[in-house]
Order: sequence, then C-alpha cells, then structure tokens
Amino acid sequence: MVGDTITWNNQDQVSHSVVSLDGEFNSGEILAGGNFRMTITETFTVGKIYDYECDLEGFIGSINVM
Repeated sequence: MVGDTITWNNQDQVSHSVVSLDGEFNSGEILAGGNFRMTITETFTVGKIYDYECDLEGFIGSINVM
C-alpha cells in the first residue's frame, strides 16, 4: 500500500545493489551489513511482477503483486 516500506538487508560480506529493470528504483551500493529502504509512493499494479537485479553481482529477484 502507498506509504508502506520495503526493506532489503545485505547480510553478505560484500556490497550489493537493488536496481529495478524498468528504472523504477535504484539503491546504489548497499555496503555489507547495510540496507536499502524504499517507501511506496504509488499503488502497485495487481498482477504485475517488478523484476530487479544486483548490478554488482548479477543476482536477480522480483516483487510479485497479488
């Protein structure tokens, strides 16, 4: 919902990032032990999948809106 916050915690020993493939968000570098918080400013589209990746390591993930 608008105003909610999504948090990614970097529990690894190296830096990571969270970058949406559609350009909606970009965390920049998240240092080891750090986190990135994104406050939702608009309603997500139900049924849409928001894909993201780590620019530094190539890992991928997604937010599936139900």
